[in-house]
Amino acid sequence: MAINHIQIPRPGHRLKTSLEPSPQLNTRQLLQQKLHRITRATWGLNPSVKKEIFLKVINRIILYGHEIWYTGKVKQNVKICQLQRSGLINITKNYKTVSTEALQVLAGVPPLDVQLKHLHKIHLIKLGRRQVTINDITIQPHSITFRKPILKPWTKISVTWNHAPQNLQGTLIYTDGSKLKDRVGGAFVVFQQGEETYSQTFRLSDSATVFMAELVAIDNALDFAIEQSLSPANIISDSRSVLLALENLNNLDPSILNIKNKILNFTGQVRLFWIKAHAGHMGNERADVLAKEATTNPDIQLPVVANLQYIKQLLKKEILAEWQDRRSNSSKGREVFLLLPKVNINRVQGDFYINQLISGHGALAAYQHRFFGKAAECTCGHPLEDRMHLIYDCPQWDNFRQKFFPTNFKTASIDLLLFNHKSRNGLREIMKHKLQSLLSSIDNDVNSA
Repeated sequence: MAINHIQIPRPGHRLKTSLEPSPQLNTRQLLQQKLHRITRATWGLNPSVKKEIFLKVINRIILYGHEIWYTGKVKQNVKICQLQRSGLINITKNYKTVSTEALQVLAGVPPLDVQLKHLHKIHLIKLGRRQVTINDITIQPHSITFRKPILKPWTKISVTWNHAPQNLQGTLIYTDGSKLKDRVGGAFVVFQQGEETYSQTFRLSDSATVFMAELVAIDNALDFAIEQSLSPANIISDSRSVLLALENLNNLDPSILNIKNKILNFTGQVRLFWIKAHAGHMGNERADVLAKEATTNPDIQLPVVANLQYIKQLLKKEILAEWQDRRSNSSKGREVFLLLPKVNINRVQGDFYINQLISGHGALAAYQHRFFGKAAECTCGHPLEDRMHLIYDCPQWDNFRQKFFPTNFKTASIDLLLFNHKSRNGLREIMKHKLQSLLSSIDNDVNSA
């Protein structure tokens, strides 16, 4: 940067808009190398653990500062997805010849460019400069508050709660929230001396969560107790998460603070209790029924402004939809697509031997012929050794089929055999022997040469 012809150096690292900061690339590469040292194809960390490390550490390093450097250009998207490859190969223990799209499906990790595109929407929402559309839902500028109030330490409040005793006496107010068919409802019901005396139901905005419904139910029950001057007012909820949020000193959510202040300013006594859901407690079951009925109300009685959690849920659905559409229309990794047509972020296929059958890349002669020009014939004499021949027909593995496969395996689908625990173990043993045979033949070729 020059001012009056004087060069002034800029502090920090220079950002490359074509990709991302190069120091980040170096850090990512070093971390992936260290992770590779403690794991190999047949030993090392559990694939789920490696996926967690990849998502929580390496992935976030790659995405850091995306608000500045990400442009969404095709070339940049291709480069970004390439950054995933080494991590995905490490998670799935696959061969390097497997396509990135297939690796993403096996590891349950969405493409980075799709993640970035939707993370950019959160950035725009936070800036509040223009409306953003997610899954046909329009988020208006400044409609979501991200900043939380700053409280002095001595003004923070913690609301205590206890497990509800069986012989609890007095006025009992049971609360509950429910979500059915994308509709959210809440309710509270009042019991006095074992008799229901009052109840109230309300439907919230469809963008609300069950947590919000539970919170609003407690808030409305508290308003009722204050209006009726009930003391002690025993409010009983089956939502431990809401009660823990009220107990947390550092939770500065406006709705949480509102309930805390009401309890603090109430001249009477309010006691909060937790009760196990669906355990046969009459009051809790009644509140659950009323909350479900509230979702059928035609009108929304309590509009709730969408929060960041709801926005992230919408984005998650949008990411999965775009990823699925891309995967369905892609010509790459079709062997994997035939067995795993649906993308799933909870999937982790990290078995070195089984993934050779799923991807078609590995010790099979068909793969060796395609990439290395070796013979495609099976040692049993069949002209093509692919996964179908290996699993169903090759006579060399009949003893494994008898031991591990169901009697009707000939009519069973390949995905059933691959993902059934017992037959999966049999296929793993077959692939172990197949790989050992391949390595032995390679050693013989080297020695003879």
